[in-house]
Amino acid sequence: MANAAPPIQSGKILPGVKTVGYKLHKNEGKRFYSESVKFHKSFPVPPKVFVSLCMEDILTGYEHKIKVVATNIDEEGFSLNFETWDDGKIWSAGATWLAVSEKLFQDKHAAMGIAQFDEDTVDDYPLNEGADSRYAKAAIKFPAQFSGSPMMLSGFSSIDTDNRYDCRISSTIKDLSSNGFNLQISTWGDSRVRAASVSWVAFDPIYNQPHEHLQIQQGDPVVKKNKTPGYTLFDKQGSRFCKETIRFQSPFAREPSVLTCLNHLDVFKDHDLRAAVVGDNVAAHCFDLKFSTWNDSRVWSVGSAWLAFTYHVPPPPKPQAPPQEKKEAGNNVADDDDETNECKICFSSKINTVFIPCGHMSSCEQCAKKVTQKKFKCPICNADIQHVQKIFLV
Repeated sequence: MANAAPPIQSGKILPGVKTVGYKLHKNEGKRFYSESVKFHKSFPVPPKVFVSLCMEDILTGYEHKIKVVATNIDEEGFSLNFETWDDGKIWSAGATWLAVSEKLFQDKHAAMGIAQFDEDTVDDYPLNEGADSRYAKAAIKFPAQFSGSPMMLSGFSSIDTDNRYDCRISSTIKDLSSNGFNLQISTWGDSRVRAASVSWVAFDPIYNQPHEHLQIQQGDPVVKKNKTPGYTLFDKQGSRFCKETIRFQSPFAREPSVLTCLNHLDVFKDHDLRAAVVGDNVAAHCFDLKFSTWNDSRVWSVGSAWLAFTYHVPPPPKPQAPPQEKKEAGNNVADDDDETNECKICFSSKINTVFIPCGHMSSCEQCAKKVTQKKFKCPICNADIQHVQKIFLV
């Protein structure tokens, strides 16, 4: 059990002009850069992999054309491809990835997909013309019903906008239920969105609390705008950032992994398109959602979705003591007292320690200290253990 692969694993890839073999800033036509990703631990069968953009640095005066996709997925890892085409020039890019065990899909505890928006997939596609607020949406039905409204993460996996206009694009999840949701992308002003794709992944709400040692939390997407107090991404020069502290609904047992995905961009066309989002200062109870730009870029607004998770494999249980032979009736009371007072962890010492604050007694002093050091929970009520207190029984 201790060597089993976690049911979900995640990471981030950030290639650029200094990366060996990277050519997305040169030439024209279809080009791609591929990087091999190795899972932290092998899956028993190939997982499904979610990928989304988390950073872009695209040269002004050229088309905003970028795509990230996972290919060649097997038990050990996959290839993460960054692509551009026509005259697109990408100085650097970043992608978040999340690999999900096939078992979660078989158990109907997860769902994943990609929604494509363009003139071929959407009737009367409105985002490539006009001069006002426009949107397109896709109705998505989950393969199986969840036990309640699921936790979701979504972000752009491809964007194709006209460089003659400001890049304005946003994606939103609407009407979420246990059966499905509506995925909407929008633009505004005079912007032109030729095409876009949005990757999404959903998890059953049972994982909002520890479930088989996996815990997931997700919150509302965050959008920072030029009217936000302290926002500096639309003026000045050099490296600039703004952030928002996200507090989890309930603390994790330990520091979680945090995924961030770009789902909103409004960037001035006369400067390079530079925007990034990252989870910073991650702790068990909170993290900073940090947006940044650099050099002379002008980011009017930027937004991100996020998801956090932890997975814990407990140590193997201590071997159980062999069953005792049945005693004579006269000794039953004493035997019952011995078993009741026996440490439920080592089975060799007497119970003499209280877990604080829940007040339960189930272990000896030595085992209680080990449990506290490893931040385990009370084995009786599953409450957090803040400290322990030895008592003396008479």
